[in-house]
Amino acid sequence: MHRLTHSSQARVISETQHTPQDIHTSDPLIRTQTTHTETTNMSYCQQIGKDRIIFATREDHSTPSTVVLAEETPDESMRGLILTNGDINWNCPCLGGMSSGPCGYQFREAFSCFHYSQSETKGQECMEKFPQERLH
Repeated sequence: MHRLTHSSQARVISETQHTPQDIHTSDPLIRTQTTHTETTNMSYCQQIGKDRIIFATREDHSTPSTVVLAEETPDESMRGLILTNGDINWNCPCLGGMSSGPCGYQFREAFSCFHYSQSETKGQECMEKFPQERLH
C-alpha cells in the first residue's frame, strides 16, 4: 500500500499490507491515526488539516489511466487564455501548467467559477473554491 500526502512538498511512503498506525515517521507533514487496527486492502482518502492523504493499493496503480486529454491543435496555445467563443483555453502557456498539475482539477473548478461569474462583484461566489494559503 502506498501512502501519498498532498502538500507543497509531497512525500511518499511505500508500505506493504500495513495499517496507518503501522507507519511511523518523525515527519510533521505525515501524521497517522492509531484507532484503525485491521489490515486495509482497499483505497481510501483521509483529510488531516490542509493535507489529503490517499492510501492506494497496488491494484489501483496497475490499471492504466483512462483519462483522455483533448487534442491540441498547432495554434491552440497561441490563441490566448480566452477563446473567441468565450471558453477558457486550458492549454494556454500563460497558465504555466496549473490546469494540469497535481491541483489541476481544483484550479480549473475555481477559475471556471470566476470566469463565468455573473455576480456584481465578479467571482464573489467563488472565493471558497480558491485555496486559502499563506505566503511565506
